[in-house]
Amino acid sequence: MKKLLILIITLSTLCGYGQDYLGLFLVPNVSLVGSSGNTTSVPTAWFSDNTNQFSNQTSLGQIGVSAQISGTRSLNEPATSPATNPHPETMFGGQSNDTDKRLLAKSWMVQMSDVGTPSDSYFKPTEGISGMSVGGHYAFEHYVSTEGFLNDGVPTAGRYPVGSITYTFTKAINNPIFHVVGLGGFFSSSFGIAPTMLFSVDFEFIPNAQATGISRLSGTTHTSLSGNTISNSYSQAEFEGGGTTGTSGNDAGSGSFKIIGNGITTVTFNLYMVGKSPSELWSTIDGDPNPKYTGDRFNTTWTLEPGSLPVKLADFNVTKKKTASEISWKSASEENFSHYEIERSADGESFVNIGSASGLGSGSTYSKLDINPVSGFNYYRLKMVDLDGSFVYSSVKVVDFSTERSSEFKIFPNPFHEGFTINGLAKGDQLKIYDLAGKLVYQNNTITDQILRIDLANVEPGLYNVLVISGEDVKTTKLLKVE
Repeated sequence: MKKLLILIITLSTLCGYGQDYLGLFLVPNVSLVGSSGNTTSVPTAWFSDNTNQFSNQTSLGQIGVSAQISGTRSLNEPATSPATNPHPETMFGGQSNDTDKRLLAKSWMVQMSDVGTPSDSYFKPTEGISGMSVGGHYAFEHYVSTEGFLNDGVPTAGRYPVGSITYTFTKAINNPIFHVVGLGGFFSSSFGIAPTMLFSVDFEFIPNAQATGISRLSGTTHTSLSGNTISNSYSQAEFEGGGTTGTSGNDAGSGSFKIIGNGITTVTFNLYMVGKSPSELWSTIDGDPNPKYTGDRFNTTWTLEPGSLPVKLADFNVTKKKTASEISWKSASEENFSHYEIERSADGESFVNIGSASGLGSGSTYSKLDINPVSGFNYYRLKMVDLDGSFVYSSVKVVDFSTERSSEFKIFPNPFHEGFTINGLAKGDQLKIYDLAGKLVYQNNTITDQILRIDLANVEPGLYNVLVISGEDVKTTKLLKVE
């Protein structure tokens, strides 16, 4: 595993504990010193586990994404500091400056929520669900300066190319999902004739042999997809009619887009700066007593659906065979695949290897016996290893070898943000969750599985009482939801 671990992907459904997607996160405790400041490329961000965002997540091996900007101009402003002069017109790691006419440096890896005040609801990390955490997911930070357009003397009501950005994945994937946060900027000054002028950056998707199309999954009211171009449609007229500046919340350009295709290794967008006002003023003019440096700052990030990876399972089951567990599965595809490792856990968190099986090719069936299961619950999963050493996990299956039912049930994570998992249930149990005022916020009277995933994204943060009812026996515990 590489030591440089910047982003992480968690495969929640494949681990059986959460959202059905692979998310991009910053590994805890990684220093970003030296990762800021006006560059046109960023190194590969390797994907690994994120224990801060979800519990029971494990490394996915050597899968990563890098990004590079090309075709952008170099700007050279006499008033800028040596650290930012010259600097690219389109860059990673830049931000505006309201007190001095020079570009400021910014970390090129930030939380999604770092710009545009986005809401989790703006994004769909996979086609079927919501659940993005803008505070837990991290993104590449971008900046496009308007200074070059001021120097050019071009009209502000126009659309101008500012370069291209190419994202490169370290292995071929299918249907990656692209998220953009906070498209939209503005300039305002009281010096001379300087009305507040809006601008934004367009992302024009460029198809290739593998990445053949793009579709919109979700977004703010003003996030549009016209043809292959992602735009913030918020207008100067809307602002002048009493609106905001179109740079934050529902007025900014924020949303999720699926890149359609198989075996994708690169995704490219052409970028354009779009001026929305005929004011003929792009940024601070010389002599302004309160000079400003202006541009559009925005973030981008990626998630993957479980089917994005080369190995896919058609079926995976674990059943009791007297005193043994039978682990059986069938592969749907095994592209560039090496082998399976069978892992078992007594608590659903710490797994050990109990066997392996070489890949036999797509459509193959496999069966292994565990003749020494532990007393109580036994959790099983498959570690699926590719030829390049990268790996993913299957869903988790559980069988119960208790002599009698356990008197406890477990909830994780607790505290939770949007959803959580309960294990230790039995068929026929009833589950009820109440707030502290006694209001019923969730119930399930037909429990059929030992493990149950529950989504309570729509309830208020606070403390809740959980009741598991088994006939006349009632077990309770506390559950805490956090922001």
